[in-house]
Amino acid sequence: RRSSDLDAVRRYGEYGLSRNVSLVIEPINRYETNYINTIGDALQFIDDVGLDHLGILADTFHMNIEEANLAEALRSAGDRIRHVQFTDSNRLAAGRGHIDFHALAAVLRDIGYRGYVSTETLPLPDSRAAAQQAIGYFRTL
Repeated sequence: RRSSDLDAVRRYGEYGLSRNVSLVIEPINRYETNYINTIGDALQFIDDVGLDHLGILADTFHMNIEEANLAEALRSAGDRIRHVQFTDSNRLAAGRGHIDFHALAAVLRDIGYRGYVSTETLPLPDSRAAAQQAIGYFRTL
């Protein structure tokens, strides 16, 4: 990691803390960046920055590409998870691909996660239908 990256995030993190605003790091798959791809990468980056209040945004679409085991990746981050996006393997609403969201929801309960779960899906067949599909599936969890 470049020290300038760490210094910048440290400065923003300290500023956010002074205003009760949290910062999160979102690992993004290797096809979009080569910087922080996995939960483990994000944990290491947070440790390198040295601010305990930094967290992780766990996006299952990206995790499905990069993580060998999505449930274990979430478990490894524990209370560092500050936000979760449940988006399926094909970038559609949860339940439209092959990710086992029931297992991931169980892990989130096990680690004591009490934050929000959102989605970042393709608007297919349209935005309203995609939102309704996601909300309907989330209610089964």
